[in-house]
Amino acid sequence: MIPTGIRARTTISSQPGPDLARRAAEFLGVSRMTLWRWVRSGKIRPIEFDNQRFFHINELQTLKEVREQEED
Repeated sequence: MIPTGIRARTTISSQPGPDLARRAAEFLGVSRMTLWRWVRSGKIRPIEFDNQRFFHINELQTLKEVREQEED
């Protein structure tokens, strides 16, 4: 349940571990290694809460669109 006054945002999330990286990396069309490299460099920032990591789908979509434009 979402507390009153807090907006829900769509995220890709999972328990800590390779599933999160796999799902986000597949969405972006990159390897898990590349995804974590981007996290370390600050290119994309996960939200950490209660030992879980979340990515805003909007941030992933924006990054995906930028990458596609760079390829053109």
